[in-house]
Amino acid sequence: MALKVLLSRAFRGEERLWKVWWGGGIPAALITAALAVAAERVRGLGAWAWGWGDACDAARLLVYLAWLVPAWRCSKNVEHAAWTPLARVALAAGLVASAMF
Repeated sequence: MALKVLLSRAFRGEERLWKVWWGGGIPAALITAALAVAAERVRGLGAWAWGWGDACDAARLLVYLAWLVPAWRCSKNVEHAAWTPLARVALAAGLVASAMF
């Protein structure tokens, strides 16, 4: 029940940024890294597996976006206002990196 409340608050932008950043960011990073490795391994299997690498890349981007949206919304819920632009720059840079690689 507590996880459901935390996720609900995060998607509404009401949760503290550090909870969303670390609690959602670490699992998102692990999943996206695993999907990046899987995409490259699938691409190495040959022509019969075409498209699966791209599907892994699309899933990786969706996982990142699923974390980015609540983190962006919660970026104002910080103790010091300087963290808001820093968090948003890091989120935007991560999105660009996810889309490029």
